[in-house]
This record gives sequence, structure tokens and C-alpha cells, in this order.
Amino acid sequence: MSEAWSASEPVPGVVIHQPADGFRYSAEVFWLVGLVLEGGMPSSALDLGTGSGVMPMLLAAHGVDAVGVDVQARWKEAWERTLQRSRVPGHVELRVEAVQDLFLGRVFDAIVCNPPFFAPGSGPEPADPFKAAARFEHHGGLRDFVQAGLRHLAPGGRLWWAIPTSREGELLAFLPASHRVCGGYRVGRRRSLVLVSDRPQQVEGFTSIPGRGEVVDRWYDLARKRPAG
Repeated sequence: MSEAWSASEPVPGVVIHQPADGFRYSAEVFWLVGLVLEGGMPSSALDLGTGSGVMPMLLAAHGVDAVGVDVQARWKEAWERTLQRSRVPGHVELRVEAVQDLFLGRVFDAIVCNPPFFAPGSGPEPADPFKAAARFEHHGGLRDFVQAGLRHLAPGGRLWWAIPTSREGELLAFLPASHRVCGGYRVGRRRSLVLVSDRPQQVEGFTSIPGRGEVVDRWYDLARKRPAG
């Protein structure tokens, strides 16, 4: 049965389709896209667990060629509508793939990932299947997302994570010796934005910031401002 979809336009020319009732993309979308753009314009980007495809579409609005993958085939109809109605300079590909099996045969300058925050059984789950899949690790855990990300990260590339602050140590434990946490932000009391790379640079610490303020506003502005032309 076909889903009922609603459309939103986070930036001019990008029309994102989501379920009419229930699931909505979160603030982390704009934070991660803003951080990618703040670090320098990549030529290519990959979003692991893309959901509605909003992050690839926002990056493509800046001319980045972007791929988004998600395990839920129910997103395909929404993606088709989004791609039909959106006008962006970058090429976008949205694919149904499980992260455990992901081998795209190419690497990316930038990777973003806002994986499910919670293990199955760790709390009450929403009845909405889109929300449940976004919040709980039914289709791959953090280790699976880390391994998929590192398989597809170009040398010198940047991989930005949005995870619960309580899982920073877990993410670190999953990294091989070739890659390291190069710093990031703790936003409010519960969320962390973590940068992983293989670049031989001095490891920076985490900066703690509120969920609203100058830094977050800057990420929103970067994500939402389309280049002239």
C-alpha cells in the first residue's frame, strides 16, 4: 500500500518528502551538513542511514555529488518524489542497502552518519516503523555503521557522526589504528558530533556548546544557504 507523503522545502529547490504523519528529520541533519561544508567543500559525500534523503539533497544543493543509503525500501516512493521535484546542481543517488552489506566500489571525501541511537529492547519503541528504525538498531549497530563508513572513506576524508554522548567510548573502540577521533562537539548534555579521519593531525578535544546559539546557528546557515548561480 502506498504511503501518504507530505513535502517540505528546507532550502529553495530541495523538496523533501516524508510520511504525512509521524517521522520527521531532526536538527542533526543541519548540524552535520553545516560541519561538512564548514570544513571545505567536498566533491563527493555519502550518507549512511539516509532516511528521507535530506542530507544528500542539501549537499547536492551546494554542488556536491551525494549518495544516500537506507535499509528501508519503504522510502523509495518518497525518494522518487523528492528527486522529481527538486532542482540541485549536484548528482544524487538514493539506494536501498543494508550497511552490513554495503560495498559501493568507490570512496567519498565526506561521509555523514546519524545512526540509530538505541539498542533494541532498551526502551519503548514507537509504533511508527520509520521512527522505530531511526531510533533503534534493528538493521545494524554502531559497529556496522563504523565499518561501512571506513570502507568508503577516501584517504584524508572526513567522517562526521551524530551519536549520544554516552556512546563516544564505544565509537572509539570500534576504530582501527589507521583512523582516529579528531575532535568534535558535545551539543547540550546528550548529543555528540564526532569527527573521524586518517589525517596525521593533532587530535583536538571536544567543544561543549548549547543546543541553541551562535555555533549551531552557523551550521544551519551553511546548510541552508545555496551558492549563487
